[in-house]
Amino acid sequence: MSSVSLTVCKLPETGAGTQEEMLRYLAGACSGGSEKVGDLLAEAAIAREESVSTLLEDGLAVPHARTGVLDRIAVAAAFVPGGMAWPEEENRAELVLFLGVPSALVTEYLALIRHIILWYKRLPAGERPSLLGDAARLREELQHVIDR
Repeated sequence: MSSVSLTVCKLPETGAGTQEEMLRYLAGACSGGSEKVGDLLAEAAIAREESVSTLLEDGLAVPHARTGVLDRIAVAAAFVPGGMAWPEEENRAELVLFLGVPSALVTEYLALIRHIILWYKRLPAGERPSLLGDAARLREELQHVIDR
């Protein structure tokens, strides 16, 4: 998928923070350096989370925001050792993949989500921390998923 950019983010020194803080952090990573775009993406993702959680199974959260201000799908990934509340403590996200989606690329976005979910389900749970906790390996794995 050539219409996708990928950023693997290191957690801030303060840690993962709240769900909203994580959404804002990853939206900023998808913004191409534009604070305005980052804010638009974050607000759309926050509204989406308020209507229905994007936490899937086994600790995978895939928050996303559709917008007309991006020209390609932007993915920002963060691994959270031990997980983080999403949004309640009993629902924990270990891998958060934020997707900024141009309105014109919804079909490509849906295909990418499908590939991400299949990839994540195939990862042995016991190996996730060592694989996902290594930024270079996580980037390599996700780039492979994107390139399918």
